Amino acid sequence: MTTDPSMDFGSRWSPDGKWILFTSNRSGINQSWKIPAKGGSPELVTKTSASFGTMWSLDGKHIYYCKASNIWQISEDGDNEQSITDFKDKLGNFQFPSSTDGQYIYFVLREDSGDIWTMDVAGTVKTEGR
Repeated sequence: MTTDPSMDFGSRWSPDGKWILFTSNRSGINQSWKIPAKGGSPELVTKTSASFGTMWSLDGKHIYYCKASNIWQISEDGDNEQSITDFKDKLGNFQFPSSTDGQYIYFVLREDSGDIWTMDVAGTVKTEGR
């Protein structure tokens, strides 16, 4: 549906079937775009960077996407952009939003953790040459 040589990915149908939402780097950064399902020119939705996980709200009035390790919401016409999460103190790997039931947004936040172990070293370590 698009002819731009950029990388377009993550497409999602609008709830009413009239639009296809996708992420593209055609402007030099990943941004959310929408294109009429019947064909036509893509329209820019997000003015700033939008990473992965672009998806529609159930009523089609909002679009959710990842930016700076948070989930953001913007109206489908590209106005009223706002962060709806605050993961600044979380360690780990944020996965993009994957689904919504109209009340909740479902996503994965994998928190990486580990232990550091110490041991007293006593004596001399012997090695045998070959």
